[in-house]
Amino acid sequence: MEPVQIIGIIVGFIVILKITVQAKKSAISPFTALTWIFGWIFVMFMVSFPNFLGKIAHVLGIGRGIDFLVYFGIIILFFLVYKSYLRAEHLEREITTIVSEIAINERYNKKTKGENDGKL
Repeated sequence: MEPVQIIGIIVGFIVILKITVQAKKSAISPFTALTWIFGWIFVMFMVSFPNFLGKIAHVLGIGRGIDFLVYFGIIILFFLVYKSYLRAEHLEREITTIVSEIAINERYNKKTKGENDGKL
């Protein structure tokens, strides 16, 4: 086994350990934790058996394993950008709703306070 493979596996185990700790602290959801853990297991597998990536690429009609990895990485990045965009849009709608409710409540509270001041 090459030194780079050993380093890759050690890094994978460290990251999986950190993900597990974050999941136990409820800093990330169990689904997110499992997704990242499976991703890192895949990375560790590919580091351990680099020829396997070439076989996958060949089956898919891609010339080299690294080309497959680049294509796959770009697809994943586009998916993550899309997911982040959806989350940002959802948060923007929630913030708009909350701000509107606060403004309405403040307006209502000022109006009722003004009516109560006249009765004293």
